[in-house]
Amino acid sequence: MITIDDELTSRLQCMENEQNRLNEMLAEVQELDGKIKHIKTTLSTPKEIPSKRVNSALINPSKTDGYVVCLMFNPKSPVEWSGKKWQIHGKGKCYSSSEQASQCLITLQKRWPGYPFQIIKRSMVT
Repeated sequence: MITIDDELTSRLQCMENEQNRLNEMLAEVQELDGKIKHIKTTLSTPKEIPSKRVNSALINPSKTDGYVVCLMFNPKSPVEWSGKKWQIHGKGKCYSSSEQASQCLITLQKRWPGYPFQIIKRSMVT
């Protein structure tokens, strides 16, 4: 014969098991949140990538050093924002300060949320 105490004990055990399961899920979510924040920080930190001067006609010679906003779908060959469309490496709009590039980045993040953008410092190597 099952008593009320047995039934309550069984229900309490089920609730404790569910609470433990939820605590494990919460710990996993917090761990993933930490990883996401780390990735966002890494993507938004300007990196310096030297580029070779192949043809000065391809690059605006008055702004060869500065910051460009890149789309990092292919980190080995990121495309650069020109102000109107995405361009190959070296043809993007080069901002003289990281603040200007950050303003452009914010605009692009609103336009394409979730895309892997990054500000990269461009310095020309001759």
